[in-house]
Amino acid sequence: VARYFKRRPVMVAQRAAQLAAEMAGFGVPLLGDLWTGRLQANEHKRAEQLRGVIERLGPAYVKVAQAMSTRVDLLSPEYYMQIQLLQDRVPSFPCEQAKEAMLQAFGRPVDAVFSQLSSKPVAAASLGQVYRGRLKPEFGGREVAVKVQRPDVLQQVCLDLYLMRQAAEAISALPEVKTDWASLIDNWAVRFLHEMDYTREAANARLFRQQMADAGVSGVVTADVIDDFSTDVVLTTQWMDGEKLSESRAADVRELCNTLLSAYLIQLLDTGLLHADPHPGNLIRTTDGKICVLDFGLMTEVTPEQRIALVEYIAHLSIQGWENVARDLQTLGFI
Repeated sequence: VARYFKRRPVMVAQRAAQLAAEMAGFGVPLLGDLWTGRLQANEHKRAEQLRGVIERLGPAYVKVAQAMSTRVDLLSPEYYMQIQLLQDRVPSFPCEQAKEAMLQAFGRPVDAVFSQLSSKPVAAASLGQVYRGRLKPEFGGREVAVKVQRPDVLQQVCLDLYLMRQAAEAISALPEVKTDWASLIDNWAVRFLHEMDYTREAANARLFRQQMADAGVSGVVTADVIDDFSTDVVLTTQWMDGEKLSESRAADVRELCNTLLSAYLIQLLDTGLLHADPHPGNLIRTTDGKICVLDFGLMTEVTPEQRIALVEYIAHLSIQGWENVARDLQTLGFI
């Protein structure tokens, strides 16, 4: 990646200038609010402005914001509400481009595959957008969700990762900074690029389903992958009816949350394959009272050593064995 962009200094400079302009466009008014004592009065306006900045900057920055949207302790309510909108309400790209991507993936016109297909995306996220459709009878006639990756997203993401890493190296070079920010960016970048491979995501979904079935967790389900109409940039799955678990008012929500907690403990302590993107947009309460987990692009492997260290960490924490707690945190990679 570095070699590629070092040969394209104009592209890098243009993107850096855009980043600087967007940050200044948000930062200067924010400083003005701070200077005039109107920070709280203008908080809603600034939160909306920040969401617009993140949307314009593209997938890499939306991903950072999505990670922050799960941390209510880091954001005020106004900023939290605006950042949450980035989970599945990112501005969409033209449907003509999405249908062209489907044509290339399927090797046949969209009308030859679907008897129905929504005229607009039903959801749009940082890396792609989703359409609701129904396969033609000769292909099974199932109702499906079709996720299409944004055009040219790979180059844009790689450019932003390159710039982030350059900034991280500069920050890490400061004598008072002890964290290796460049390594953190490298680790995140690998997972981010894996998330852009829908073939990998499909395999992750199948493995997750099998592991939950083997563990006897019947209350957690996933959407079937339609292999014949899935590639590395288009993913077709069974359509799952339901509502966000975080927005459900059903009487069984507390029980479902306990089921979800059990599923994550099994991932952490038993299978070692962890669904690492559990934001509210990816957790659905189905109409038959189960939890459907969506989006398996971002997965994390928990090694056997880390699983043991996690159990030991909890045990040492409970008996206040601080020296061992520090050692456990090192094993887990937190320090």
